[in-house]
Amino acid sequence: MHTKQPESSPTVATRPKRRMFKYLLTGGVGGALLAGGLGMAASARAMPGGGPGCHMGGMFGGPGHHGRMDPEEMRARLEFGTDRMLKKVDATPAQREQIKQAMLGALKDLQPLADGHRANRDAFTAALAAETIDRAKLESLRVAELQLAEQASLRMVQALADTAEALDPGQRRKLAEMAQ
Repeated sequence: MHTKQPESSPTVATRPKRRMFKYLLTGGVGGALLAGGLGMAASARAMPGGGPGCHMGGMFGGPGHHGRMDPEEMRARLEFGTDRMLKKVDATPAQREQIKQAMLGALKDLQPLADGHRANRDAFTAALAAETIDRAKLESLRVAELQLAEQASLRMVQALADTAEALDPGQRRKLAEMAQ
């Protein structure tokens, strides 16, 4: 008699997720993320004007960042963090330039999305503070936020793939190891 393992079993349910995660990391997407984004956050204290207790809360100024970053500050942090991570994997000058261009292109494309997010957040706050709650308005803002998130996600994956392709497999593995 054949006994089927229940679908809710942790081993059956997590196996595909683990496999997909492993492929993403070894493919370099996780490492490329470090090169492009997380390296900036980790190195923000070393930036001019940074200091004890000063950290970057996000690309567009979040908790810990005192005010919204201007485009030049975002660009400087992106270049600094990316270069710092690429030094750790011995990237060539040509690789650094290719990755820098991919990341700066993504930054340029993502800025309007960040502006749209702020506008949605302000509209959402105003709708919640209104005399009467307009559920249709809240729903339209929710949908607009999801669309922005989808656009940002697509653009970041494109930049990460461009970054990963610029590195050799050994460099991507190094970045993946640092990510863990």
